[in-house]
Amino acid sequence: MISIDKQGRVWVNIPFRWEHKPYKPSNITSLDINLKKILTYNGRSVRRINTRYVEALYLKHLAEDVQKKHTYAWRRNGKWLRIIRALHRRSINIIIDWCKKFAKYIVLKAKRTRSIIVLENLDRLWFNASQKSKTLADKLSRFAYRKLQSAIMTKAIEHNVPIVLVDPKKHLDNMP
Repeated sequence: MISIDKQGRVWVNIPFRWEHKPYKPSNITSLDINLKKILTYNGRSVRRINTRYVEALYLKHLAEDVQKKHTYAWRRNGKWLRIIRALHRRSINIIIDWCKKFAKYIVLKAKRTRSIIVLENLDRLWFNASQKSKTLADKLSRFAYRKLQSAIMTKAIEHNVPIVLVDPKKHLDNMP
């Protein structure tokens, strides 16, 4: 499929089939994705890995502060518009870059140790949070946990690493 964007660039999309043949795992690597840290557990030890989500959120808030401070002027003022766009672009680039790097790291580590990757199924996280708190829903909407999960799942399929999604609520209810 070929498409042309507004700047006149031509994009070519080539669909392909990828057969996912995961190996039989002998270990487990579970991930708990949070705003500031990701906890990995391999059956023996817990490792805390800092995320870059807070940095990206800070840049988004800076852009929004500029928009609030210059309520209507930022739309007509080229300088403010460039600053806002640059802050948003940096924020998005941080998230995308970090998600891809972390996904590659965790999938290659799981492949090396022949582990299965266990992730929480966070499909309804934002909806449930939005029912409880507007500020929490705002933070979660900016928190790119779905982008990270998608990156991990994509890399896992690419490297034939088995992956499973678990419902966090059911597993919390079964804990002693």
